[in-house]
Amino acid sequence: MDKFVGIDFGACNIKMAHWRDKRVHTISLSQNAGQDYIPNVILYDMTRAGAVEQKIGDPAKDAQEPENSVEYVKRKLELETWSKPIPNLQRDVSAVDAATDIFRGLSERLQKKLNCEAHELHAVITVPVCSSGLQRSRIYQAARTAGITVEEIVTEPFAAMFAVDELFNEEERDDYVLIFDFGGSTLDLCLLHVENHGGLCIEELASAGLSYGGIDIDAAIFSEIMEKKYAAEIQEIRSHDDTVDQAKTTQELRDLVTKLKERLFEEEDEEVELSCTFYGSGQHYTFELTHDEMKELFYRHDLRGKIYGLLDELFDQTYVQKDEVTRGRRFGGTARIEYVRDLLEEYFGRDIFGSEEDGDLTEKILVAVARGAAQYLHIRRERDDVEIAHKIPFSLGIARGSRFWKCIECVPHQRSPRIGISWEELSNKNFQVAVYQCFAASEQVGIDGKDGAIYVGSVTVDRAKYQAEDGVLLEMELSDRDHLRMIFSEVYGEEIREVESKVLDLNGTEE
Repeated sequence: MDKFVGIDFGACNIKMAHWRDKRVHTISLSQNAGQDYIPNVILYDMTRAGAVEQKIGDPAKDAQEPENSVEYVKRKLELETWSKPIPNLQRDVSAVDAATDIFRGLSERLQKKLNCEAHELHAVITVPVCSSGLQRSRIYQAARTAGITVEEIVTEPFAAMFAVDELFNEEERDDYVLIFDFGGSTLDLCLLHVENHGGLCIEELASAGLSYGGIDIDAAIFSEIMEKKYAAEIQEIRSHDDTVDQAKTTQELRDLVTKLKERLFEEEDEEVELSCTFYGSGQHYTFELTHDEMKELFYRHDLRGKIYGLLDELFDQTYVQKDEVTRGRRFGGTARIEYVRDLLEEYFGRDIFGSEEDGDLTEKILVAVARGAAQYLHIRRERDDVEIAHKIPFSLGIARGSRFWKCIECVPHQRSPRIGISWEELSNKNFQVAVYQCFAASEQVGIDGKDGAIYVGSVTVDRAKYQAEDGVLLEMELSDRDHLRMIFSEVYGEEIREVESKVLDLNGTEE
């Protein structure tokens, strides 16, 4: 029997859930009581018999063998040529190799937990809004190679919305819902319109993402606070280690920083100074962190500007204004920061997220993305009473040297003056882009496709692999002419219908 599974392949942690008996169940991956997630780490461990055993999650992290481990795999999938020499394997391991091995381990666990065969596993896998096509396609291929049938890849905040139970009750509603997902590696936003007037309709209006999260904050705490505040202590700790052990010690110190930060998130008294103890060679060291130090760090990194800039970008994509948002939900471990909650209340001028959320930021909420993905898959496969309009923003443009020119910005709502293309349309049609190389003045542009036409071709889209971090990039040689006409068309049988066109002044002015 097919099993509907949601997989949140996070940079720091992996969470999974599945649909059974008319509801979503979190899959406990960890051997630690009360912990439903596992660290996204793989260890290539050498057994006593001389064989290499692959370990994922807590056993890999607890072993503290950085030279034989790969962590933060999802971020490494962004790098085209990343690889790491693994001494126990006596060869290099690429990010794709590591991701495939992790998904293979997840597939084995799912088969045992759900009592099924690999081919019965049907999954929706989540990725950040700002993930690239390279990253998404690699995650897709890694899961497929591990035997998991990937039904769809969706963004993390979109999936998280399906874990908000109250949005799926039978009450009449007309809500604009903001999902704020601040996790280990990214800050992701999603704006949705949820209507229920005799039938539930969910429409994704806009999304925006930023590659900045808990990993970056941890690294900054370590380098900008701890290494300066405790320079002598850290130097003394490292002086006892050889080259291999230094890497292990650095990892242990970074783990200590993460624990301090997480404890600080949970501490409401801002006057408290929290401490953790590092057990060195024959000596113990105490490290402390305060709310004021964290606030100063956020100020230096302009966290306020990052969050506000991303929110502005989100609302620029749609006709909805920020004061029209009726509900908000926060997800992700980094969203627990009091500083972030204060920024959101300041931005919206009111608390749209509600005080009841404080009690909801438990393990269940931290696995909401996986739970929502499983619920979404069930709805898409089994229910015909819920209408879902999942639209993805992207853009069309040209490459000129190292610069990307966005010629047409495509955003996910039909009432926008710009173009929104739904998943269904992307899956079932080809799109053609024609670019016309022009003359010195815009009035000389050939509008009927005769003068200086360059046919670029069709853009084909795979539903599971499609992405657009920077848009569909059209590479071509440009003459020294100043103006360019770009036309975006839909293909209906043999007929090509123009959707939108723009004339660009290549010196920088849009006409």
